[in-house]
Amino acid sequence: MLYELDFSGTALQELPSSIANLIGLVYLSLDDCENLVCLPDSFCKMKSLTTFRLHGCSRLEIFSEIMDTMERLYELDLSGTTLKELPSSISNLIGLVYLSLNDCENLVCL
Repeated sequence: MLYELDFSGTALQELPSSIANLIGLVYLSLDDCENLVCLPDSFCKMKSLTTFRLHGCSRLEIFSEIMDTMERLYELDLSGTTLKELPSSISNLIGLVYLSLNDCENLVCL
């Protein structure tokens, strides 16, 4: 079973929705994926995920709605993205302890 997946610095433009099939994944890093523009809505189905890193994804403007409760997601790093706002469904991340929004210069609404 795959526990960690690190795509840091790759030319990914989007994640496939099938990423949700990695049910045992606890760590997902997309740091510095400068071409990443969107996330699949299905990412919230990764119930084992504890760390989700998107630091430096400078073309990521929209963070997907979080349709399901994610109890285990502990760390979410969105620093250096071009997000304009966070979805109100961010409250579905009930286990979230660490949220980084450093250098999100376009962020106008939480």
